[in-house]
Amino acid sequence: MPEDNYTLETDGTVTFDIGDGSTRRLKRPSLGQYRKLMELLDTLRRDANKRQQERTERGDATQAPGAGESVDDMVTWLDGVFNELSDSPLPRMNDSVDIDKLPVWFVSTELVTDLIGHWQSTPSHRGGR
Repeated sequence: MPEDNYTLETDGTVTFDIGDGSTRRLKRPSLGQYRKLMELLDTLRRDANKRQQERTERGDATQAPGAGESVDDMVTWLDGVFNELSDSPLPRMNDSVDIDKLPVWFVSTELVTDLIGHWQSTPSHRGGR
């Protein structure tokens, strides 16, 4: 189960073990950071919808989006999350995320849902943002 590989902490942080021998920690996003990440997610969703619309216009409406497209979109968003909220970026090869070093559970919609839900439901600490 994906949630066995990350811990949603009571202070709003999230600790990850992606299986590369190191632990990564996401800090709690500020409202500005949260907005930026949600805008990136919305952009990726719009792009996916546009690709599907183009398939429909070509008569390929029954063709489901390629699994590679979905994986690429998830990795793009999670890369943005780690770049924004962590001191430990995702494993890289050249200028891109090295997807061969990421576990399959890492690109699950469950992880995205858990992160967003956690950020929205964890109360801010006194005197913090």
